Amino acid sequence: MAAGAIVADEIPGVAVSLSHRIGRTGLLARESATVLNAALHRLGADTVAAFRAAFAGLGLKCPVYLTQNDGTLMAAEFAERHPVFTISSAPTSSMRVAAFLTGLKDAAVIDVGGTTTDVGMLVAGFPRNRSEGAEIGGIPTNFRVPDVYPLASAAAALCASR
Repeated sequence: MAAGAIVADEIPGVAVSLSHRIGRTGLLARESATVLNAALHRLGADTVAAFRAAFAGLGLKCPVYLTQNDGTLMAAEFAERHPVFTISSAPTSSMRVAAFLTGLKDAAVIDVGGTTTDVGMLVAGFPRNRSEGAEIGGIPTNFRVPDVYPLASAAAALCASR
C-alpha cells in the first residue's frame, strides 16, 4: 500500500492497481490479474462515465452499481478502480436474476447469449465460483469468476460456418 501511495503522490491522477486488492494468494496469477486490471482501467472509467451520462440524460439522479463476477454488486467508483471484477459478470447477473424470479436458491441456470450459452449452478442463491480463478487468454489469474460451462451459441456457430 505504501508503494501505491508514493506513486499516486508522485504522479497525480495516475491509476494504481494493487495486487493485494485484486487477487488472492499465488504470485504469478495474482500479478497477472493486477496487470489485467491496470490494462482495463481506461475502459472501466469510460464505461462508468457512459452510464452516468446516460442516467443524467434521462434525468435520473441515483447511484450507479455494476454486477461483479461473483454475483454481488459494486459501486461505480469501485468498478472504475477494479474493472477486472466485471469480467464474466453477465452470466452471474443472469443467475442472480433467475434466483430472484424463481425463488430458487439451488439450481442449474442456462444463460443464452449471442456468442455463448453458459451453464452454471446457483448455490444458496449465488453463482458457484471457480476455485482456481479465471484463465484469460491462456494466462491464469486468481480473481473470482463463476464456474460456468460455456457452449457455442447457435448464432456463433452460424457465423463461424460462413
